[in-house]
Amino acid sequence: MQLPKQEVDRFFRLMWPLPLTLLLILLTATSCRLLDTDLLAPSVQSLPQVEDFVSAPLPTDATAIQFAVKGFTDLLIQLRFTAPANEVTTFLDTLGIALTPGTTPRPTPPPTDPSWWTPSTAQSYAEGALDDDDHNRFYRVIVDQSDPAQWIVYLQVSSR
Repeated sequence: MQLPKQEVDRFFRLMWPLPLTLLLILLTATSCRLLDTDLLAPSVQSLPQVEDFVSAPLPTDATAIQFAVKGFTDLLIQLRFTAPANEVTTFLDTLGIALTPGTTPRPTPPPTDPSWWTPSTAQSYAEGALDDDDHNRFYRVIVDQSDPAQWIVYLQVSSR
């Protein structure tokens, strides 16, 4: 039994996009694999990229550096480091963030925050924020000043 020509033509007219779509999906997946690219990964994955996103290099004597990146197109970076008090002040001045003494108890971080994100443990702290139109960023910082010589900085930077 042979199909009428009009049925065969109709079938090919309706089905021709399917092989092309499958080929495009295969090529995209292969090229991402070859380039070792994860299309859904955040664009910030290394400390130099974090510093670029923050718009300032970390203090030269910064230690215990930790960071986490959340989001895809709109990013939130959580950055924690310890540095001498004078270097932290210079770093925050570079960003344009002024500190004010903290007066309220720090809330406990949500369970989705990294285990090293512990600003609530600060006995003495200062905080500040900056809405930076030039870089399209919002900054929020808590500085643990419990040790007057070595401060712990908890900085959140988000794109907007």
